[in-house]
Amino acid sequence: MLRLVKMDNKVKYLLVPVDLMRYAMLNRLAPEVRLFLYFKFEASGHLTYNNSLLQRASKELCISGRTVRRHLNTLLHLKFLTYNHRLRSLRTVSFLSLAKRNGFKSQYGVIMNKKHLKDFRLFAFSTCIGHELKKFKRVVMSQRSPELIIGRRTRKSEPAQTPSLSIPVTVISRKLNISPSTASSFKNASAKLGLLKVKKNFNPLPISSDQIPYFKRFVPEEAKKIRMIKGEYFLQEADHLISNLKFKRRRNFRKIV
Repeated sequence: MLRLVKMDNKVKYLLVPVDLMRYAMLNRLAPEVRLFLYFKFEASGHLTYNNSLLQRASKELCISGRTVRRHLNTLLHLKFLTYNHRLRSLRTVSFLSLAKRNGFKSQYGVIMNKKHLKDFRLFAFSTCIGHELKKFKRVVMSQRSPELIIGRRTRKSEPAQTPSLSIPVTVISRKLNISPSTASSFKNASAKLGLLKVKKNFNPLPISSDQIPYFKRFVPEEAKKIRMIKGEYFLQEADHLISNLKFKRRRNFRKIV
């Protein structure tokens, strides 16, 4: 069981609902959710609201104090945070309350540490992709023969493998409400950070050079995917994606701070 680890009254790890990451991407609220999670790392509950808190957030997140206040007002409006006037303190709303209010359905959370705040938008993007891969794995497992599966676990002689899946950039962009070019750049940047593993996907194409014009004329979209490698033609399909993030299932969000 994953437990929150605290150092100097600060949280070292969080188990963040994957639907919160999806919420951030779909509603273009990644900067605001990033600040919310920063406050979660600072203290799991109440924080003293003063200039020192805002200055630390500004310095650690590399944003201006004005931007911190703007995001803070948005979080108060969305009820991610509440403010106690008498105590002059902020309270970070629990993941359970956010899940109920926003209709989160997934029981999975992604394990996040504070370093992920630096490239949070890419982390949120990779979380969404990783969750899609987990759903794909469950579908594959459900289609395997019963004698190879015991409950939800595989036999020891058959180690679990990290699932890979070819997801076209157009599908990613549609699911996350971003442009195909942004989805492509996010995918490549996430791979450089080690959040995702990207494998090129080439299928042999048994054609000769004199057949290329026919492809361009009758199937122009497929012709754009044709590549020559070492004198042979291949059709470049969507990249295989593998998630390097860790996910854990929670039946009840009450176990998540």
